[in-house]
Amino acid sequence: MKKLFSFCLLIVFLLASCGGGGSGGSSSESENHVGVKNGWLVLIYMDGDNSLSGATAEDLREIESVKYSPQVKVVVLRDTFGNEGGTIYDYNYENSSFDEFSVPEPNMGEPSTLVNFVEKYARKYPYSNVALIMWNHGDAWRGVSHPDKFRAAAEDVTDDDYLYMHELKEALQKLSDDGIRINLIGFDECLMGNLEVFYDIKDYTDVVVASEVSEPYEGWNYSYVMKEVSNNPSLDAYAFGKVIVDAYRKAYASEPGNYTMIAVKSSDVNVLVRDINQFISLLDSNYGCFYSARQNPSVTNDDLESLGTIDLGNFAYRVSECLSNSYVSDIVDRINSFYKYISPNSNLTGISIFFPSSNKVNDFDYYFADAAHPITLVDDSGEVLDENYYNPFTETEWDEFLERYFSH
Repeated sequence: MKKLFSFCLLIVFLLASCGGGGSGGSSSESENHVGVKNGWLVLIYMDGDNSLSGATAEDLREIESVKYSPQVKVVVLRDTFGNEGGTIYDYNYENSSFDEFSVPEPNMGEPSTLVNFVEKYARKYPYSNVALIMWNHGDAWRGVSHPDKFRAAAEDVTDDDYLYMHELKEALQKLSDDGIRINLIGFDECLMGNLEVFYDIKDYTDVVVASEVSEPYEGWNYSYVMKEVSNNPSLDAYAFGKVIVDAYRKAYASEPGNYTMIAVKSSDVNVLVRDINQFISLLDSNYGCFYSARQNPSVTNDDLESLGTIDLGNFAYRVSECLSNSYVSDIVDRINSFYKYISPNSNLTGISIFFPSSNKVNDFDYYFADAAHPITLVDDSGEVLDENYYNPFTETEWDEFLERYFSH
């Protein structure tokens, strides 16, 4: 449940983070840009207050290994396991290193923590482009390790709190209302290459980058990504997304396993959802085709099956094998056109969607919890996790499609 003291804590956080201190001095904190710089402000929301606490150190080393051009500004909010506080890392061009500033223990599962972090530094360092990297566990809409608690983009164990996808959407809406536009959102998290995730945030960014399956513990190759962006600060958002995909390919192409990373324009998410709404209109007269496609083992794998999701592109392709229709081929062609890395041994196409193998009673929060009718989310012990949980994807026709499919 959200903590009552979170607002006060965040005010203290902002005051403390403005004050300086820490190992690197205060030169970056006192820096004041006049006007808007052409280039990129890269904000990294590094939530390690969970089982990934130890992985934050290596990624920080990769981020700190780059000498940044003045057209690229990098700021990291890092939280590790425990209640010893967080740290702001703010790149200082004068000494080509990051200044460090201690802040009070941040609740990374609280939407206002994200809002205040982004708003503070987007106003302090006004660049023409803003990238927000979400660093943590991720579980699309439904969790693996904590199926009753996740549907989230961040987990804060110390505060026993989760940044649910609807809360991420609301945080981005608040930033948009305050005049802050984020040009790229990247998820250095598992399983967030999910259409529901892309849909939730499409109105608040130009490009989304994510992995459909689990990421390795090492995550992204930040030294490659940051060096490429620093050397090419005029990149647009989609080109930045391609750099992230290329870095993932470079890091894992020679590794055994199943790896995916995709960069998707928000405008393409809108078109893809339109295609799907047309596609599912074919269900009633072609149920057998949809059923055989869903039962084909190639549309899923262990990662996706545990979430109740399938690979959307492969599912549409399997439907196309027994149903010739432009709606179907449009989905296949559109997903194939996205910039992505898929490991050679994979049967996936980069985007998942919720489609469990059977209808389950405990999936009611997917079907019926919309923005107008939020529910109280509780775990098995009855602990209240979220008093206003809802699934933004219910705005589409996919939930009605699933109900029709399972009642056929």
